[in-house]
Amino acid sequence: MGRNEMNELSVLIIGSGGREHALAWKLAQSPRVR
Repeated sequence: MGRNEMNELSVLIIGSGGREHALAWKLAQSPRVR
């Protein structure tokens, strides 16, 4: 796997608090996260 190779990641965040929301919001901005 090269440095320039972009792999997609599936992420599951469990919870309903402000921390989880902030984390999900930030991860959603990444082109690597699906």
